[in-house]
Amino acid sequence: MNKLDALELSKKLNNMVITSSEFTKAYDGITSCSAQTKAYQKPIGSLLIAEGGLGKTTLSQSILKKNPCYEKQEDGYTKRVVPVFYIQIPSPATVKSVAGMMLKALNDPAPLSGTTAQMTERLCYLLKLCETELILMDEFHHLFDMQKVSRKMNIDVCNWIKTVTDSTNISSCLIGLPEFAPLLQIDSQLARRFPLTFKLSRLNIGSTQSPGTLYGFLS
Repeated sequence: MNKLDALELSKKLNNMVITSSEFTKAYDGITSCSAQTKAYQKPIGSLLIAEGGLGKTTLSQSILKKNPCYEKQEDGYTKRVVPVFYIQIPSPATVKSVAGMMLKALNDPAPLSGTTAQMTERLCYLLKLCETELILMDEFHHLFDMQKVSRKMNIDVCNWIKTVTDSTNISSCLIGLPEFAPLLQIDSQLARRFPLTFKLSRLNIGSTQSPGTLYGFLS
C-alpha cells in the first residue's frame, strides 16, 4: 500500500461511525422520545451521558444527518423546517445566553436582541414555525454553578427550559458527563421531564472467546 492509498483509507476510516449496542439503543431511544412527544402531545426528554471522547457528539451528528433541514411551501411562501438542532450550553449559562444559542440555531437574524421575555416569545414562535421536534443540548454540566466545594443547580435556566419544552411540546435531550446526571434528580420536576437515560461506554476489543464492541469491526 503506497502513501496515497494509506491516506485515502485513513480518510474513509475517519468518516466511519463504529456503532455498538449502546450507540444504537441511545440513537433509537432519543428519536423515539421525539416520536412519543409528537404522538402524546407531552414533552418526553432524555439524557445522553458519557465520558469525553466516547461518541456523544458523533451520535448527535448522526441524528442531525438523518433529520436535515429543508424548505417547504406553505400558504404561498417558502419556510425553512428545522426538525432537529444541536447547541452547546454556554458557560456561564444564563436564560438569555441559552435562548440566544437556540435562536441562532433557528437562523434568527438577531438572536441576542430584546429582553429575555421577548427572546423567549420569539423562540417559542420559531420552534413552532420551524416544526422542530427535537433539541439536542450538549454540555449540560454548565447548568450547574460549580464552586470549589459544591455544585449548585442553576434554577433559573432549568425552570426556563421546562417552560419552553412544556409550551412547545418538544422533546429535548441533555448531553453531558455521567457525574452530573444524579444532580438533575435534585429537581423532581426537571427529572420527570427527562425520564430516560442512555449511556455510551468505551469501545473495547475483547477476545475471540469474549468479543468486545470493536471485535466485529476489526475482523
